Amino acid sequence: MDDASRRQHLRRSLLVGAAMLGGCLAEETPTETDAGGTREPTPTTSGPVTTTGHDTPTPTDPPTPSDVEGLEWWVDRGAPVTATPAVADGTVYAGTEDGTVSAHASDTGETTWEYETGAPVQELTVGEGHVLAVSGTTELSAGQELYALDAATGDERWTFSPTGWWLDPLAVHEGRVYVGTEDDVVGERNETLYAVGLEAGEPAWEATTGDPREAVFDDETLYLSTTDRVDAFATDDGTERWHAATPDPTFTTLAVAGGTVVQGFDPEDADVFGLLAGFDADTGEELWRLDDWFVTSTAARDGDLYVGGERVVAVDPVDGTTEWTFEEGGFLTDASVDDDRVYAGGDGVAALDRASGEGAWTFAPDPAQGGVQVAGRTGGTLYLDAYHDADPRNQYKFAVDAATGEQRWAFEDGTELTDLAVGDGLAVAGGENGRVYGLS
Repeated sequence: MDDASRRQHLRRSLLVGAAMLGGCLAEETPTETDAGGTREPTPTTSGPVTTTGHDTPTPTDPPTPSDVEGLEWWVDRGAPVTATPAVADGTVYAGTEDGTVSAHASDTGETTWEYETGAPVQELTVGEGHVLAVSGTTELSAGQELYALDAATGDERWTFSPTGWWLDPLAVHEGRVYVGTEDDVVGERNETLYAVGLEAGEPAWEATTGDPREAVFDDETLYLSTTDRVDAFATDDGTERWHAATPDPTFTTLAVAGGTVVQGFDPEDADVFGLLAGFDADTGEELWRLDDWFVTSTAARDGDLYVGGERVVAVDPVDGTTEWTFEEGGFLTDASVDDDRVYAGGDGVAALDRASGEGAWTFAPDPAQGGVQVAGRTGGTLYLDAYHDADPRNQYKFAVDAATGEQRWAFEDGTELTDLAVGDGLAVAGGENGRVYGLS
């Protein structure tokens, strides 16, 4: 499955969660804050930035940061931004349809380096001093190439192109990037997982898998969700430690907590779509199932497990027992849990106490959206991606006070936006209009 298809699946799951949350969130009054403004790039002629609820913005002059609440800077890359940006160590990284990977200072947006791959950039991953960019088209039988660039300088370290199909960099972990292959045949175990060394770009090992979905690590084991099962591989040499059948997985649910691997899936004999099972992380033995309500997502933190869907539930990962339940439901992401709260997305956001599940606040976006989900948090601000029932494009972004749930700003620029990348006190999105936006 290519990255665009994955985002579409996530949005469908989110909108299901939004329907479950419908009607339970009260309207909140937006709170105005001062906008930053440290850099004004050369203006272009693309659509305006607004912070009000216009579905079809009217063309105006290009924005300046001082004019737009929440906008710190923007730069024009000259071609649609096709990969979700990345933020790390004071730098924003972006990839565009014309094949350019660029680096920008996170405080000003100033361009520090550029690298040309020669084909559309589909995905960016940053880790351990490397920028990993997948370049190529998503057409059938169109091979993609993985470029490893020095994160500080943009110098090419190596390239990797093992097949004539698509590539998915699943994770960077302890000196390696784990890369899965994908093709147009879904459900067969005809794909390959490569553990590629970051220093030289040579595979340390490879294993046959199904179509990759998600990868998580625990100690010296890699757990991989595919179209038909969860595989556990030793990270040192790729030896398969165990596998468990999870047909038609809900791949937003793979997590490890408390010595248990949890995965949502849809067995043929199930009475509910999207059940959740817990497997012993060492042996793969199934320990428990939640099969009486619709599960869409999970989030794990500090050994605790939270499950989203028809309900939001804190689950003991050891035995699957319920610790608390939020009946209105919601959708969880990896960024949905902080030290004190769980943030459940839907048509709005509900902030729940981690220990008790009691509601702290609810947030309703203005303008209203079909669904919102948590992208990340920096300081006291929670950043949200949003989607609309009538227009599935990711167009609006929201900033919310994490303590009170008050809306700080809503941002859109009349164009489809990538998902937000959050880090360094900043939220970053790329636009189909070629702009990269630094929001705070």
